[in-house]
Amino acid sequence: YLSCRFRFAFDYKTDEPISMPSYLTYVILTFNDVSFDEIEEFLSKISHNLQRLRLTIHGNSTFLCANRWKQLIINHMPHLYMFDFMYLISKNDILDEYISSDHLLDSFKSSFWTNRQWFFQYKDWSCAYGRFAGIFYSTHPYRRKSYELYRCDNYETTINSASHLTIGIDPIPNDNLIHFPNVTKLTLIKNDIESNGRSILNINRIIPLMQITCLVVRDPHFTIKKLIKLLRYSLNIQSLTLIGMSLTDDFHLSKKQSYQVFSISKASKVTELCIDDECSLEYMQFFVHLCPRLEHLDIITVRRQHESIVQFLLSGYLPNLFWLRFGYISTQEGEQIQRMIDRDQLIYYYTIKNHHTGWYLWWS
Repeated sequence: YLSCRFRFAFDYKTDEPISMPSYLTYVILTFNDVSFDEIEEFLSKISHNLQRLRLTIHGNSTFLCANRWKQLIINHMPHLYMFDFMYLISKNDILDEYISSDHLLDSFKSSFWTNRQWFFQYKDWSCAYGRFAGIFYSTHPYRRKSYELYRCDNYETTINSASHLTIGIDPIPNDNLIHFPNVTKLTLIKNDIESNGRSILNINRIIPLMQITCLVVRDPHFTIKKLIKLLRYSLNIQSLTLIGMSLTDDFHLSKKQSYQVFSISKASKVTELCIDDECSLEYMQFFVHLCPRLEHLDIITVRRQHESIVQFLLSGYLPNLFWLRFGYISTQEGEQIQRMIDRDQLIYYYTIKNHHTGWYLWWS
């Protein structure tokens, strides 16, 4: 399958052919502020054998034109049997000619849509905050495995199909919570979980945090304090990814936080840790203490601390560790690490490889 995410218009020259495998049958597109003309041209050149199309869109309400989709599907997607469509309506769209809830729903109720069992709903979000005013989306029989949750009320009470939930920019409301009982992967994007005292409890009401096995945090303002607080409720996490967090400044834990870290470490099941930003030796020591059962570690180390971090990681504090990747390390720095490993006899039977994505080290 092919999965693409576009943000704003892209420089696609329509006279150029697109080389795609003939067996491409599934396409997932997520985009905003892209014109229908661009997407139409793109799909018309790749989609003759397409069977499943999944779309998440906002920023251009011309994508709500039912007849235009109908013609595109008839002319270029004759084998399409799944049309999973989601359009997030911004407050700037409200006066647009396409967005009158009655007209919009009626335009997607012709025999072309109903004969294919493609049905849609419109949900108005009557909330004072947030950038979206509503949503137009496809309903059964196609249920998404991934959902993004914003401040506004969502469009269903319980979603059983989702296994991955992304909690968006704004704090979670205290009432009218939507439930995701089967989610096992949680992604937090600029989510202020300390905006009020009940926010983490609200997350736990939306999804049972104890069943989460994969946690991804993409938030430059997320702190170690917040992470500790969240991990106390999420002791079954096996994979932890931190993106954009500041992990180079000095930090100090209170006695209470140190005790919480000790308690978490005793129960921690984290075996995979990815830190996609510069991490100092001090923070690396913290994460080793927090996650003592690590097997895979993917990190970006602070310059001039590469060797000291590697020496620490290979000193026996992580008995289960057997795989490391270091991002943004030069050839010279990688060779220095290799010489240090041999000189200090930190490990014996190992392999180290230099790849354009980083230096890889594994051993038995």
